[in-house]
Amino acid sequence: MKSIELFLEKVKSYQAPMVCESGFIEVGRFHPDKDGLLKGGWLHGIHAPISNEKIKNMEKRIGKTFPNDLFMFYQHVNGLGLFCASIVIMGSLECKRQPVSIEYQNTIDLPLNKDGNPVSDFDHIYIGGYSKDGSCIKINIDTGKVVREPRDKWGVVLNSWSSLVEFLEMEFNRMSDYYKKIDGEISMLDTIPPPDPD
Repeated sequence: MKSIELFLEKVKSYQAPMVCESGFIEVGRFHPDKDGLLKGGWLHGIHAPISNEKIKNMEKRIGKTFPNDLFMFYQHVNGLGLFCASIVIMGSLECKRQPVSIEYQNTIDLPLNKDGNPVSDFDHIYIGGYSKDGSCIKINIDTGKVVREPRDKWGVVLNSWSSLVEFLEMEFNRMSDYYKKIDGEISMLDTIPPPDPD
């Protein structure tokens, strides 16, 4: 998919990338906290692509077929973290260095409904979230539409995007503008907030 490839090139060109032995790509560095903690962390992290077999294993584990955009995304990257993990897209734990499995929120640690009971969302796949408030990102299996919902309010749509590529591009651009506005003062303890609700 050209758009995923172009998006990843944009992320890699943001600052100097460094490819690790595992294929993990670290892009740039963020400023350390005022107390010097977390010195030398990466600004963006891109996990190496995975095979079609591993993608199909992910589908089997969560019991859902990925929409085309998501399948192609994993052919290019096994998840990523943008702006010091302000936003994280999960991947397969079968690979080195992927810290968060797509099984979370799909088969493990399910979201809760208004009564506090776990629910399975048969129409969507949870693919990631925002660190600042814990809100979730999910993709519709049939339409490929991406939505953000609060972690504790299943089914409440805060934001929506027409596709995975649109979501990634719009959020990267928004966060890039925010990062510049705060002069790069970011850390894993103080990440960029998600967008205001639509």
